[in-house]
Amino acid sequence: MYRLKLLGGVLLDGPDGPVVGRATQQRRLALLALVGSAGDSGRSRDQLIALLWPETDASEARQHLSHSLYALRQSLGEDAIRAAGEYVRLASSRIEVDSLIFENALEAGDRERAADAYAGPFLDGFFIDDAPEFERWVDEERHRLAKLYIQAVQEAGEEADRAGDVAESIKWWGRLVDQDPYNSAAVVRLMETLCTAGDPANALLVASEHRTRLDDDLGVEPTEEVEALSARIQRGELSGRRRSGEEFGAPGISEAGPTLAPSRRPWNRRRAWLTGGVAVIALAAVWILGERSRFGEGIPTESVAVVPFMNLTGDPSIEYLVDGVTDQLISGLARVPNLKVPAQTSSFHYKDRPMDVRAIGDSLGARKLLEGSVTLAGTGLRITAQLIDALTGYHLWTETYERQRGQLHGIHDEIIRGALGALDIDLTVWSSPPGAGTQNPVAWDDYARARHWWSKRTPAGTDSAVKYFRLAVEEDPSWALAWSGLADAHITGMFWGHLPGTDSVMVAVRAMAERAVRLDSTLAEARTSYGAMLSDIRRSKEEAAVEFARAIELNPNYSVARQWYGETLFMWLGRHEEGLRELRRAHEIDPLSPIIAKVLADFLWWSPGGAEDAVRFYNLAVNLEPDHWSSHSNKAIALACLGRDDEARAALDGLLEVGSGFSRAMIDAADILAILRDYDRAGDIIDGIRESDPDPVEFTSDIEGVFARIAINIYVEQGRYSDAMEEYRRLADLISGHSPNTLALVLAWIYARSGDEEASRTVLESVPADRRPRLRAGVLAALGDHDEALDILERTVAEQGVLWELACLGVDPDFDAVREGPVYIRLMEHIGQPIR
Repeated sequence: MYRLKLLGGVLLDGPDGPVVGRATQQRRLALLALVGSAGDSGRSRDQLIALLWPETDASEARQHLSHSLYALRQSLGEDAIRAAGEYVRLASSRIEVDSLIFENALEAGDRERAADAYAGPFLDGFFIDDAPEFERWVDEERHRLAKLYIQAVQEAGEEADRAGDVAESIKWWGRLVDQDPYNSAAVVRLMETLCTAGDPANALLVASEHRTRLDDDLGVEPTEEVEALSARIQRGELSGRRRSGEEFGAPGISEAGPTLAPSRRPWNRRRAWLTGGVAVIALAAVWILGERSRFGEGIPTESVAVVPFMNLTGDPSIEYLVDGVTDQLISGLARVPNLKVPAQTSSFHYKDRPMDVRAIGDSLGARKLLEGSVTLAGTGLRITAQLIDALTGYHLWTETYERQRGQLHGIHDEIIRGALGALDIDLTVWSSPPGAGTQNPVAWDDYARARHWWSKRTPAGTDSAVKYFRLAVEEDPSWALAWSGLADAHITGMFWGHLPGTDSVMVAVRAMAERAVRLDSTLAEARTSYGAMLSDIRRSKEEAAVEFARAIELNPNYSVARQWYGETLFMWLGRHEEGLRELRRAHEIDPLSPIIAKVLADFLWWSPGGAEDAVRFYNLAVNLEPDHWSSHSNKAIALACLGRDDEARAALDGLLEVGSGFSRAMIDAADILAILRDYDRAGDIIDGIRESDPDPVEFTSDIEGVFARIAINIYVEQGRYSDAMEEYRRLADLISGHSPNTLALVLAWIYARSGDEEASRTVLESVPADRRPRLRAGVLAALGDHDEALDILERTVAEQGVLWELACLGVDPDFDAVREGPVYIRLMEHIGQPIR
């Protein structure tokens, strides 16, 4: 019996000890890891080639794979590795795999056996050259398995705590600290348990080792909680209080997920499905009010909108300082309990746009407006602030302040106190978190510049924002808000493609976000940045949702937290109603944000019966930002799928007008034309993109994958099956390592549409019946098995409640033959869309 050890490194053990020689060359060990971790399902040859020999000619790569399999059989026995057709599997009767033992033990509820099997991170320290997709797969598996282990150990520790079994508690919390030594929360639990056992000396030793590890490896200090507990132990002030599971988690360290050493490389994953702009144009207040009555929570008893202060000095070089005062006022007032404060995006809509105060109040859903100006006063500046009743236009409060140019950094606190006094709001209910402000005027100046540039969301704006945020944190390294801003500038910069999503940038962003939370765990902006890092870099969606929820508790008016929380709930956690509710709340807070309008439209579009409301919000997004090509695109797709062809073509014209210079926009244009069944024009666009630049610089792997899928669809509809297969091979190169079922079903669909029914059904049988139901239904429909296909779709809608891949079912050519059938009609009624 052989044992393949993948946890804590990689080692192949045989009956006589470790296996050496040809079988343990790096790429052959990687091959064993890929096949062994897949269990009985195995992996296809195409997958293995794409992951291990990505840059090698296809025929040569197949030879490499065959030679490697031959060498492994020679070393381990002919029956150790099975190759049935295109799939390669390890014989479980001949080779044991510790990662499978670990997962099977967890499924059986045997935490002890699982913990014994988990010797460390998956393939720790193992790598092979020139195989980036293999590295990506390793990172994904490493994080997934580590998370399962830590969750199991934590649950075991909690059970031991509840049972009062101190010895078991020490064992499990000790295991957690051994595996995740940077987790301050786990360290606190172990220290408390040791104290309960009467061993305070070892508790202090644990803290000392944790402190040294953090300093040596990360250059940071332990959390205040660790230091405070250490001080209590040293003073002999031990209460014996046990922490509940809900309290578990130190500031800056998420409860459920592992913290890996910074040398390990997180998986680069972007929110590539979301696009949009920042600049806004005027909208009629009646539209906003109408939508608020439909989706919002109504105007609270008290609400204040901050209108951007006017720069009347005649000196454009201090514009960023004036904007900085407005930005800080919005941020500060937003923290007042039970006070609604519209977000910065919507408020800055009215910068340099004189309008009637009642129209502004109606548009922003605010009963009061705080506005002001900055003028010259000798060698200094005079700041005037005034609070206005938006319903009557009467001034409720006015105050004037005089400052030197370098002394604006604290003025917002004074203005807020004056405004709250005028509103009869008890000043004791408001406090600014320590990390929200700085006493360093130079740091505040740089921060104001950074925010000014970051709001533009342009390449130059991102570069300048990063520059000035970095200067701000250099001037005041203890300012949490500046670290949060620096993290956000990098996160949005990578999202928009302004910054490279390299491993080094990912590691840096993680450090920035963690630094912000360590400096002030009560700052909503810091919690939100940390959540975005967890979501995009560590791909820990559940942990990210926890952080976003915390941010909302700290500042219910922070629309960014609500938006990202809503996205996470809806897109990744399956909590669709909650996700929609958070997006609607974000829209209520920030009604003139084109991005929030666009994302809300997307989610409505994917919800049964939400198509018409989605179109309304797409219209809002387009009106707010006409240059936002993705809003034009999604609007056109929605209209085309609803069968409103003339409107769809008008929206397509808008897309072509603003997006003709972007390959990604043109890919969407081709998709829209395909939905409208204008295949020749769609094919011309796709051919043009490939001919002009086979590998466009602006294409990420995600965009290349989108392109390939759309191209496959268009080429099949044109009858260009060889071209479709070429695009399929491109797609296989991109996703074979982590989406084998998707690939197989796409291939089965191409075979079905080309008339090769036997090949299609053979491939279809290789995919488990419960995987990718929409794609499976499409293959069956293309084969003419419409009843079975519709039955799958009905079950999918009933179980999932969302239309991820069904939103355009009404125009899918594969279902043309059954559009008048009762099952199809019933399904479309359930979806809430008309039959074309």
